[in-house]
Amino acid sequence: MEIDTEMLSPDYEPSTRAVMGRILKEGDTFLIGGAHQGGLSSYAAALVGPTGQIYCFEPHEGNRLVLQKTMEPFKNVVIHPYALGDRDIAEAVLFENHDNSGGHSLYNVGLHPANVKTRENPTVQNVQVKTLDSLFEEDMPRLKLCLFDAEGAEFSIIKGGINTLTDNDTPFIICEINDFALKNCGTDQMTIRAFMAMYGYECFVITDDGLMDTNPRKEIACATEEGQAVVFNVLFSRRGKI
Repeated sequence: MEIDTEMLSPDYEPSTRAVMGRILKEGDTFLIGGAHQGGLSSYAAALVGPTGQIYCFEPHEGNRLVLQKTMEPFKNVVIHPYALGDRDIAEAVLFENHDNSGGHSLYNVGLHPANVKTRENPTVQNVQVKTLDSLFEEDMPRLKLCLFDAEGAEFSIIKGGINTLTDNDTPFIICEINDFALKNCGTDQMTIRAFMAMYGYECFVITDDGLMDTNPRKEIACATEEGQAVVFNVLFSRRGKI
């Protein structure tokens, strides 16, 4: 498996790292669904220190092998080989993305117009899908931050882990918003945001300038100067925590 040096760089996703640095402290627990090769996981491990705990989920075999190497210096890390979702599935299809090593998904990523190499060489892996609630029946009182970057499966992950999140009063969740991927996974950003609001979470867009308030009744639209839709991260925060 080729190592993605860009995503492992300390300069990758600086705005998300800034939010993580603001939230995570010594002794906290951090959980990430879609850990890729460990860029953000290793940063979180350094923030929480040896008394903290890191849980990584990465279903893609090649990425997981690199992730294991990346996380070797840290002793407080548990790596799971599962995709996360809203139900346990013994065998599911993970579509490999040959245009982006962080873009493997449970939907057919060859549908995206930018994924030319993927359409030319479609490949899949068989993976298991687990819910957070089925894996974490015990309390995790120091679960400070979850990060879900799962190419459209974010809402399924949240639904399958809502008891874990609420029982542990998890104050912060970073979630990727990829409108194309969400649509192909049968949902959309407004559905996720409404669901989170129902459980007492406010939504902020993570920008280069910090956190930006959102209108709960209006879709968040981020685009380049050329008008192309972009993928971005939001922070769901328990009311009053930010």
